[in-house]
Amino acid sequence: MFRYFIILIGTGLLSQVNAQDPNLTLEQCLKSAKDNSALLAIKPLQSQALLAKTKRLNRALLPQTTFVGQASWQSEVLSLPIDIPGLEVPSPQAEQYRLSLDIQQTIWDGGLIKAQKQQAEAMAFVNRTEIDISYHQVKGLIEQLFFGALIAEWQAQYTGLIFDDVTNQMAKLQAAVDNGVATPNDVQRLQAKLIELEQKNLEAKHLKASALSALEQWTATTIEDGVILIPPNKVFTTTSIHRSELNLFEAKVLTLDAGERLIKASNLPKLGVYANLGYGQPGLNLLSDQWSTYAIVGARLNIPISHLYSGSQRLDLQQLQLQKEQINLQKKQFLQQTETQRIAQVEEIQRLETIQDSDEALIRLRNAIAETAAVQLSEGIITSSDYISTINDKELAHQQQILHQVQKMKAITLYNHLSKD
Repeated sequence: MFRYFIILIGTGLLSQVNAQDPNLTLEQCLKSAKDNSALLAIKPLQSQALLAKTKRLNRALLPQTTFVGQASWQSEVLSLPIDIPGLEVPSPQAEQYRLSLDIQQTIWDGGLIKAQKQQAEAMAFVNRTEIDISYHQVKGLIEQLFFGALIAEWQAQYTGLIFDDVTNQMAKLQAAVDNGVATPNDVQRLQAKLIELEQKNLEAKHLKASALSALEQWTATTIEDGVILIPPNKVFTTTSIHRSELNLFEAKVLTLDAGERLIKASNLPKLGVYANLGYGQPGLNLLSDQWSTYAIVGARLNIPISHLYSGSQRLDLQQLQLQKEQINLQKKQFLQQTETQRIAQVEEIQRLETIQDSDEALIRLRNAIAETAAVQLSEGIITSSDYISTINDKELAHQQQILHQVQKMKAITLYNHLSKD
């Protein structure tokens, strides 16, 4: 029975216990959670929003047209302060009416639109990366739930094996009681041990069910009651850090770079042409009282100069540079903290690998002692209390082995979790 259990744990082929039960792996849980994540579903929407914003910025380079209707009355109109004999100069009307179409076309915007698009792309990069970071935390939670269910399943399985062993011994002891060789008190002690084992088994099954219920919520799938959890077969190998947090630091720097270009572009000269096509009373001839069409075309050059004496551009760029330095320090702190956690997990893996050898030796001894105690109990050499004591020692050794095995898997998984998404 012990050899069967060790093979079961060592190879991870727990599905051999019941070929009819479905299997569930950590990879399946993570894939289902990713496929059904409402958080990750936001990313395509963000891509669509970026596309819409980019189109909007591109269309800012198209001619901008405005239709204007105007009616006005003025208290004073143009008049000549002198009289010219024989010449009557008409005065314009106090009422004026105009309908016009204003057209403006940018020839050179100093790179303003380009900088705005780069800033929008950088901000979208930041938003996508923040979602990846949030999902990485969800991934860690799913891993914890899976290992919690796994250790509960293994404990329930081994408790069941001990339960069968004690049941067999109780049947033999009951026969000895019937023959007057043993006392009923010895059987009662074994009955009490069976109740204790049954309680542990029920508690382990409840813990597994609770963890699986949480996994169902995160994976949006139905997990069968008799599912067999397959432990991850991951080999520990050191690797460099590839985390979304590093992408976030990069994205923030790109956003600041785009902000610098935007500031510089806003202070560069802007060149454009314009046209005004209209129909009004009067037209361009203010002395005429007739409705007429008119057209005005021209070019406009805007050269911002206030930043040259106010220093506003220099101060804005200085502020962005300070923000970059803060981001670099945050990145350095993140790498230092993550590497410290990774080193701790490496030490934990090495510790558990060392303990596993002693676990094997301890279990061999506890099993040998338990087998001898079972024979001695059947022969009346020891009491049921002595036998239960050896069973407790054997049970504790196996529980410790299960704990150490799952802890090692968790440590490897956590190391990978700290190293990459």
